Amino acid sequence: MKTNNLDSFEEFVKETLSGEEAVYNPSDWNDLSQRLDVISPKPFYKSNWFIGGAAMVALGVSAVAFYPSSDQVAEQNKEIVALVEDKTTSVIPETLPVENTESVEKIGEANPKNELKENKNTSSETINKKNTAGNRVDENHQPPQDALLPETSSLDETSVKDIQEETVEQPIATYTTSGNLAGCKGIVVHFEAQEQANVKYLWSFGDGEYSNEIRPSHQFDKSGTFQVDLIVQSTIDEKVLSKSTDKHNITVYESPNLEIVSNKEVNRGLTTVNYTIVGDEVQKMFWNLGNGKTATAAEVTTTYRNRGGYKVLLEATSINGCKSVVEHNLFVEEDYNLLAPNAFTPDGDGLNDLFIPEALKSMDCNFTMVIRSRAEGIVFETTSLDRPWDGKNQKTGMDCPETNYVWVVNLINEEGEKEQYTGTILIKR
Repeated sequence: MKTNNLDSFEEFVKETLSGEEAVYNPSDWNDLSQRLDVISPKPFYKSNWFIGGAAMVALGVSAVAFYPSSDQVAEQNKEIVALVEDKTTSVIPETLPVENTESVEKIGEANPKNELKENKNTSSETINKKNTAGNRVDENHQPPQDALLPETSSLDETSVKDIQEETVEQPIATYTTSGNLAGCKGIVVHFEAQEQANVKYLWSFGDGEYSNEIRPSHQFDKSGTFQVDLIVQSTIDEKVLSKSTDKHNITVYESPNLEIVSNKEVNRGLTTVNYTIVGDEVQKMFWNLGNGKTATAAEVTTTYRNRGGYKVLLEATSINGCKSVVEHNLFVEEDYNLLAPNAFTPDGDGLNDLFIPEALKSMDCNFTMVIRSRAEGIVFETTSLDRPWDGKNQKTGMDCPETNYVWVVNLINEEGEKEQYTGTILIKR
């Protein structure tokens, strides 16, 4: 008969069952030992059947000890379902008695009788797989407080603002033009910058002129090539944000630089002037000679019959289409009176008895000459060189008294133009 002293096998069993809910009772072992002694002479704990039975007893006690009650399982299921619905963590409590890693929603259906077995290794692996977000599990198998919080961005308001500021497009200094970018003095070009918030614009047109409008128009009055620049500046801190890189050049052509050269001659009382030009090459010319005549040739000759000053204008066009107007002043000292004398003596002596302008004799043209008296009006009229004035009143046939008379000659010249000449003639007897 064995005593209550524990041998080595009993110590093994005690250690195996230590910590379990079933309390070790030495009297139970004594009873079991008595029964074994009756069947076999050798120590009971060395027989095969005892070893196998003891193992089964140990497993049964362990199962009873670790098998949770239905209330415990229901409470655990509630906690798990709450975690799943909240979708804040995928952590499964380490004590969950599951046989596989199927979704938590199916636990109740897979084991309606709550007949779950403990599988610490499987539960641990499941926890490691589910806890991909790095959530921690404490000793009570509850996720930490921060693991139960809804997933939110880790960026605070300052970080979001910084990112938004980084994504805002940097203001640019680009612009478009309309109109010709090359032309003569006075060319007008229209510019337009891209409209942007919180900026102001500074234009430099390259000719010393500036603008701060968003859509300026500028007239270029100087010749040359001008580079147009645009600067975009902040209205908040006056910082220069951008400068134009695609620069536009405006080309302004020089107008022709010309000078008029004149050569004047007086022949038999008639003033004749020849005009030529020197300077830049031109494509077109238009003369206004000041005496009612015009011309388009490069060299022009004309006559002036009346005393006085004349303004000669030349408009010249260059090969680029630019025009210049050149002015030349001319003065004629004497009227051209068709070489008419100042007096004649109609006394019948055969010397200087008739009056007619001498130039009419050399001109093959149609004319009319009229002699007027201040007291009597028209006293003579002729249209033929063969009928000069003889000093008599054509109406009465009487000699006109000695005094000054006004003569007027109207004619059509060789070019088919009408001309008029006037003067005074004195009768001396």
